[in-house]
Amino acid sequence: MSRPRLAFAHRDGAHWREAWDALKTRAGHEPGEVCECCGEGWQYMGSVQAVPGGKWTAQFRHRHYPYTGRRMNCQLRLETEPESLEATG
Repeated sequence: MSRPRLAFAHRDGAHWREAWDALKTRAGHEPGEVCECCGEGWQYMGSVQAVPGGKWTAQFRHRHYPYTGRRMNCQLRLETEPESLEATG
């Protein structure tokens, strides 16, 4: 059995843009939602591919979501693959 793969999207890549757009549109969360009391906002935690050849899932967290006052996690399946840092410099 293969192990899940973890990757981090390059900030200038298509995977990064798709992940943040998906957070806004599919999950109904604004990427700029910052808690006024502590300044916490959404953080990209990396992307995981559970099975070889499968889709990648971007993982986000917000440690103090302003509307609930609680920690929130959001996982979004994406169409794009994270770009390798070697390929993008």
